Amino acid sequence: MSMLSLAGLLTLLHVTSGCRSAQESSMPQPVVEKTPDDVLQDMLQAYRRAPAYSDRGVLCLRYEQRGTRFHDEAPLAVVVDSGNRLRVHAYQAAIVCDGKQLMAHVADPAEGEMGEQVLVVPAPPTLTLDRLLADPILNEAVTGGAGRLPIQLELLLGEDPLESILREEVKKRFLPETRIEGHACHAVEVQTVEGHFVFWIDKGTFLLRRLEYPAK
Repeated sequence: MSMLSLAGLLTLLHVTSGCRSAQESSMPQPVVEKTPDDVLQDMLQAYRRAPAYSDRGVLCLRYEQRGTRFHDEAPLAVVVDSGNRLRVHAYQAAIVCDGKQLMAHVADPAEGEMGEQVLVVPAPPTLTLDRLLADPILNEAVTGGAGRLPIQLELLLGEDPLESILREEVKKRFLPETRIEGHACHAVEVQTVEGHFVFWIDKGTFLLRRLEYPAK
């Protein structure tokens, strides 16, 4: 099983809708039951509205082969601030954008010194996934570490994040709620052609605390 664990810090905008009278505020409000799609959309909105984001993500891969259990880990940490400032440590790639330059380092230990690649280009005015991963070597390093793009980058910089998962025909359901690192979380299982994903979404902030990937 592949699992991304996100110990995150998400800065959210607070919006008020104006004043209400004491009588209005004391009236009981109807409880609206959220659907799995509602919770996923709330998560997307939380990332879209965040002026800054930081996490300490780790990808955990657990599997059993010939009776022996294996547990591998790889960094998957993301920091984004002020539109075009970013720091990413994903698999064997490190990326830093200070608003003026975008610098990346890709290392392949199997290739020794020949596996070291460095990229330095002018920073784009606004970071998008296409601009961030325009270099083919960097793109392969960031998207190929576990066969997938880091979910944080898709949620923060993607033009249409989770488009294939949010389709109406894709089956979704709630699993029993749990607490992750002290945070109460919704558990949304999404059944795709690749297998079942499970999104563990913070009930308070709608931050993605953990994502379980299909074994496939």
